[in-house]
Amino acid sequence: MSSSLSVAKKQLRTLMKSKLADITQESVSTQSRSVFESLKTFSPYLNAERVSIFL
Repeated sequence: MSSSLSVAKKQLRTLMKSKLADITQESVSTQSRSVFESLKTFSPYLNAERVSIFL
């Protein structure tokens, strides 16, 4: 991997870590509830035999 690509990836990871740290727990909970409510009525989810989750 080229050096400039490695540096860019490292900068992006640092930026994303900072942005994620700024998100409040209340915001995370609100967004999670919203996603779950949408998922409960999403037909591919309802008809699925298996569901994988990545955390």
